[in-house]
Amino acid sequence: MRLLLVSVLFAGFLGLAQGALGIGGGGFMPVLYFPDLSALNAELSAHGFGGFSGPLPLWGGGGFGGLLSGPRLGGMGYGGEISVRRGEKTATLSFSAGGFLTERALFAEGNMALGFGLLLGGGSAELELIFRAPSSFEEALATPTSTRLSRGFFALEPYLTLELFLFDWAFLKVQVGYLLALGDGWKAGGFDLGGVPASLSAPVLHFFVNFGGYASLTEETP
Repeated sequence: MRLLLVSVLFAGFLGLAQGALGIGGGGFMPVLYFPDLSALNAELSAHGFGGFSGPLPLWGGGGFGGLLSGPRLGGMGYGGEISVRRGEKTATLSFSAGGFLTERALFAEGNMALGFGLLLGGGSAELELIFRAPSSFEEALATPTSTRLSRGFFALEPYLTLELFLFDWAFLKVQVGYLLALGDGWKAGGFDLGGVPASLSAPVLHFFVNFGGYASLTEETP
């Protein structure tokens, strides 16, 4: 909320100086994430687990404000999980990312605008492997039945965005980007692991449904 307020004030400052149109909004965002999980799936299959099929469906949201034909500021985040079961064994992959965004419009005409942006932030991933269901509390303590791997990373996502203004109060942003997941490797129980075959950098497709719009930032003179 504070970030969105700062964005609107930022847009107002620029707009008063230039007589430009301001844009702002926020809402929800279905996301498709396209990681290459072939190496991970090969290892899972070799140990009796099912493999993951992509893309991964994620959900998120965010908000932004700025100039219709100029710079914008805001933030967004998204995440989700996918599970696959084979016999008694279940593998679950969870993923989330988000942060601060900055955009610049390249073209705005009629009910459409085109621009580019950059997301700066962080994220995490978790791989949970369940080998079997324990028959009792005592068995779960004596012979653990699952293991959990996790990873944090710095997120850098450049993207192109197409904005379609459907109504005065709502518009759609279609964003095509590439998420760079940089930083720490995988861990299990706080201990570093080597050789985990999973790169998290991948293309990302966003469908951002915004409630807001654009309007003049200068007062009309009678």
